[in-house]
Amino acid sequence: MKLTFTGSPRNFPPRQQEKLEARLKKLSKTIEQHGEREGRAIVTQERHLNRVEVTLNAFDHALVGHGEARDLFTAVNDALDKLEKQILKMRARWRTTKRHKDAPQR
Repeated sequence: MKLTFTGSPRNFPPRQQEKLEARLKKLSKTIEQHGEREGRAIVTQERHLNRVEVTLNAFDHALVGHGEARDLFTAVNDALDKLEKQILKMRARWRTTKRHKDAPQR
């Protein structure tokens, strides 16, 4: 999964960049097994507070995760945590509504 940052551009140190890429790889596996996904992250800063909004389209929905923290890496992690919860919820909802073993034939 590719994550494009807009707003105040910042580069992460290599270790943090590897951790973010690993998290994004995990998220892309939970969404679908094939295809490359693209996400957008909007970064804003007000004094010492970093705000991050990550948007991803999956399951025909726009999923959005917000994160706020003094540290940019922590804010991105918070946003990805919220996004992961939404993805798991949407995937479970999709599975339960689309696949019924004993559903009557229509």
